[in-house]
Amino acid sequence: KYDIPRDANVSIKIYDLLGREVFNINEYKTAGSYEVLFDGSNLASGLYLYSIKAETSQLSSQSGRDVFTETKKMVLVK
Repeated sequence: KYDIPRDANVSIKIYDLLGREVFNINEYKTAGSYEVLFDGSNLASGLYLYSIKAETSQLSSQSGRDVFTETKKMVLVK
C-alpha cells in the first residue's frame, strides 16, 4: 500500500539480490491511496529489494519537479 499527496507518475520495481528486475509497473496516478498486488509465485523464496518512485508532473517553483524515491527490503516466503 502507498499514498501519494499529489498526482504523479509512479514507478514500482522489484529486484532480486543479483540486481535483476523481476517486477515493474509504471503508471500515472491521481492523489490518493493505492495497493499493488504482487504475484511472486514464479520466484524463489528469499530476499528482494523494492523501489518506489513518484514524480509530479507539475514544476515546483523552487526545485523543478517534486520526486520521492525509496528503496526497501522484503522477504518472499513460500
